[in-house]
Amino acid sequence: MSSTTKRISVVLLGDHGVGKSSVATRFATNVFMSDYSIHSKQIQVSRVSVDGTDYDIGVIDTNATMTTQNDDLITKGDAFIVMYSVTNKDSFLHLPLYLNRIYELRKDHSKSIPIIIVGNKCDEKRREVVYESGQLFSDSISCLFMETSALDYTNINHLFDIIVREWISFHPEENNASCVVV
Repeated sequence: MSSTTKRISVVLLGDHGVGKSSVATRFATNVFMSDYSIHSKQIQVSRVSVDGTDYDIGVIDTNATMTTQNDDLITKGDAFIVMYSVTNKDSFLHLPLYLNRIYELRKDHSKSIPIIIVGNKCDEKRREVVYESGQLFSDSISCLFMETSALDYTNINHLFDIIVREWISFHPEENNASCVVV
């Protein structure tokens, strides 16, 4: 284990009802809650270890409305999970709105920010968005893609492991061990 814990802020963006709060809570507490109140933002923190280094992941669950507060979170976020529900095609069609906001606010750094597209609720039998559509969209914008389920815990830890590894790949200078030349 490292002596220094690194902190990464992961901002969740997506329409109301796609499961952002469920994914954040499941990751941080391993508890599934089906009912959440509407809130402006909620932060869940969990520690993960990736390749021997500890990371405190601050998962920032935003509301679905594009607000000044969300703009501030986008400006300060280290990584982004842009989420839709596989049971709601409109939430999938709204992904470009969230991505465009990230690119607009972070235009100087848009190529150095990890973004993962997530189709949540993959446990549901009734789908409006097939896996291939999510994968094709993600490929078209050069982002990683995966499906998750907060209900049955599918890919929750893997999602945050991947976002940390992506962040590391975008910031190698912050992750190199110091070397001594003899």
